[in-house]
Amino acid sequence: MVQKILIYMKNVLFHIINGICEKQYYLIEAIYKTSKNNQKVKLIRKDENILIKEVKLDGENINIYSINDYYNFLLYGKHNLSFLIDLEKCDSMYALFSEVVELAEISFINFDTSNIKYMNFMFSGCKSLTSLNVSNFNTQNIISMNSMFFHCSSLTSLNVSNFNTQNVINMTCMLY
Repeated sequence: MVQKILIYMKNVLFHIINGICEKQYYLIEAIYKTSKNNQKVKLIRKDENILIKEVKLDGENINIYSINDYYNFLLYGKHNLSFLIDLEKCDSMYALFSEVVELAEISFINFDTSNIKYMNFMFSGCKSLTSLNVSNFNTQNIISMNSMFFHCSSLTSLNVSNFNTQNVINMTCMLY
């Protein structure tokens, strides 16, 4: 039993508050740019293995359940979103932000990808994405990066120098 607990604690970040051990979730911060009022925008792919705990729009909590496939932005312009997520049961980030055309910038805070095996189409079709920092991704267990950055035509630079690709068997169209 102790061994199972230690394995669990190794794979999930924890912090202690007032002597109580609490789970620490991962943070994604993003900027979306809309071009018109009442614009419906795809934010993030919902997956049963990626548990979204909290979403904030311009600093205010929004109803997690309102994020089905699209979110309706009432006003055009830049919108700061943050997603607090749980990756405990997740081994795939397949199409997490695929075809999110309004996504302009994204950063991953304290983001542990060591258990992830699939990053296929993760940012595919993010045509407005200008800033993306994946330099801290732990890619040692990744099997497939197929089309990971496919059609990210607005990116001016991309640092993948820390990627460990020794287990990757599919990089088809990764940087197309």
